[in-house]
Amino acid sequence: MEVLEAPEFEGGEDYAVQQGAGMAVTKTDEKQMYASVQFLKWFTEDERNIQFSVASGYLPVTKTANDVKKIEETTNMTGNNELPIVKAAIDTVNHNTLYTTKAFEDGTDARNILEYAMSDKASADRKTVVKRLEKGESFDEAVKDFVSDSNFDTWYEATKAELEKVVK
Repeated sequence: MEVLEAPEFEGGEDYAVQQGAGMAVTKTDEKQMYASVQFLKWFTEDERNIQFSVASGYLPVTKTANDVKKIEETTNMTGNNELPIVKAAIDTVNHNTLYTTKAFEDGTDARNILEYAMSDKASADRKTVVKRLEKGESFDEAVKDFVSDSNFDTWYEATKAELEKVVK
């Protein structure tokens, strides 16, 4: 397995998407607001936040907790395949300008389309390739319909049309 930082276009700038599960304190009475703030302080203490974040597939929320040695000491990742992923993610955060997308109406629907469009297509195409291989086609024959600009263009136009139905 090889883990790399997020790619960048040749001549492009170092940007990466920043996202997370997010937590918020809503307007409420003073007692509940105080309790919420205390919980967030407790939850984001380095050791606790490292354990939760790594177990749930996120990076910790503080700069001090985003330390590979501290993560190794706090978790059982040493010698584990996940450690290179964490190192690459921390390098990406430390070497890129982070941005987050702006919220917009039907944004969750648009995000779901974008999140699954490629993986769903790849999964469906793979099933077809496997069936073709099982029927005796060579690898090149089995994949020829899927490794073309026209296949990509068809997928792109279908994805774009689906987005356009959602985002007006």
